Amino acid sequence: MQKVLNSIMTSATKRFCFKITSDKFMYTLDTAEGRAIDPSQDVVYVDLGDLSVKAQKTDKKAIREYVRGIVNARLNTWVSQESDIVAILGNSQEPKKFLKHLARPRKETRQATVAVQRDNMRRKALYAGWNIVWQLSHGSIRTLFQLLVYIFAQSNFNRDNPEHIPLDIQDKYVREFSNQKFQSLLMLKGSIGGDPLGTPLSDVASSIGEVSRLYLRKYDTGEPDRFYETITLERLDLKPLSNEAAQVLKYLAVYDVLMTKGITFSRAQVGLSERYDLNKIYAPSFQTTYRVRNHLYLSKDKFEELLLKPDEFVKKTRARLDSLVKRKKDVDQQRTLFEED
Repeated sequence: MQKVLNSIMTSATKRFCFKITSDKFMYTLDTAEGRAIDPSQDVVYVDLGDLSVKAQKTDKKAIREYVRGIVNARLNTWVSQESDIVAILGNSQEPKKFLKHLARPRKETRQATVAVQRDNMRRKALYAGWNIVWQLSHGSIRTLFQLLVYIFAQSNFNRDNPEHIPLDIQDKYVREFSNQKFQSLLMLKGSIGGDPLGTPLSDVASSIGEVSRLYLRKYDTGEPDRFYETITLERLDLKPLSNEAAQVLKYLAVYDVLMTKGITFSRAQVGLSERYDLNKIYAPSFQTTYRVRNHLYLSKDKFEELLLKPDEFVKKTRARLDSLVKRKKDVDQQRTLFEED
């Protein structure tokens, strides 16, 4: 059917002849006659996603207020009295505080005293509050509503008497929701390379999450209150991937595990590169940052290693970070040897 419509588009001269597809990466550019459509000559291609909220370069505060208005419009058709989602969820932890707690190794035991448990909670990174919750949706209003509905349902939110939901309660259910989203990848139908489709997708996602967490906890930025936040992959070249790797990447994008940013200007070098962000909704499941800040720069070989051998990718990354940490300790020790008492 798509090929027939493509044939009609190329044969018609009217500008109002168009085709809409709602499933990204599932359209074809071939006609029924087997001729490939040239997007630069035969048709005008418009990606509505690039025109959506998540793709706009608008000030983040303006986007946040816009999304807040959408949520409040839906919220106030449900609750018995006019409410504001910001008042219900409250303010999130400041990013510096959140990241400091997130990067701190937390050793818990079943025998921990009540005092220790309270201290752990006080020093815990909380995926809660409006600023964090809306960002976890990664620009998807649908995901945001699903997350809010889950928080409201699990916390026994009273629609007749809407009150603030404590941050620690929100955090509990945000993490549950994120874990369920991640586990649902294993339920995807289909196969790839002889394995169930969800297996390589979940393996790649968890590897990115683990590497992100390693950078948070081990990479020394040189500043005590600054952390290396990375859930973004940037390619260092545009060399074609192997068929198997390309197929894994395709499904990671189709199921919104990786959010494709297309061809963008590279931070690492002059020119263009491909960029992918891990969907922020998985951040609580992997206990890592919800912000797009620093990038992981990958050559074709390293990118394929992540897609096809994610465990090996994590192992090498951990070894590299451990080496950097040891090297810095050695340098610091050498400096102290030559310092005067």
